[in-house]
Amino acid sequence: MITIPRPRAPLAAGWALRRLRELLERLPVSGRPALPQSVTDELPPRRLRARAGAAGAAPYLDGGRRTAEELIAGLRRAERDPAQLAAILDFGCGAGRVLPYIARIAPQARSVGCDVDRAAIEWAGARRPGAEWVLSSFEPPLPFAGDTFDLVYSVSVFSHLGRGLQDRWLRELRRVLAPGGVALLSVHGPSAFEAFRS
Repeated sequence: MITIPRPRAPLAAGWALRRLRELLERLPVSGRPALPQSVTDELPPRRLRARAGAAGAAPYLDGGRRTAEELIAGLRRAERDPAQLAAILDFGCGAGRVLPYIARIAPQARSVGCDVDRAAIEWAGARRPGAEWVLSSFEPPLPFAGDTFDLVYSVSVFSHLGRGLQDRWLRELRRVLAPGGVALLSVHGPSAFEAFRS
């Protein structure tokens, strides 16, 4: 059997298509108002948003806001007041989809995001002042002292780790969690796996 390679668009055409998608996100579509320039200028590039599971501007922004609201609700269910937080760690922060929302709710807290994605951390570090953005390794340890953070959260990072690595990261997150602190860690459940499978 002979395989004929599919023709690929030249690099310039690929860049132009990505740029066109980003410009089109600023236009109103099917009843959705256009996103203001100030909002789209704060968005990471589409390729970084796609790594977080939401390449589109509106889903990326809405998902970050909703996730932050759910995390704060979980914190309150644990009888912790966001206004009392001193230090927050977003483990697997990407380009900062969630942490800016959390930081607005707890402006007095030190807000730190870490991720293994160098491009995402560099983008966040250049564009999202007010938080610390740290490149971490695929393996523990984190570059933080023990008992540092009174809130540690992670959004679906553990879904991408093997069991042994999950256990090592759980021990590491426990190490950096302050006494009495809260860890909120989410994973993809059966419904998400079914959606991916189908």
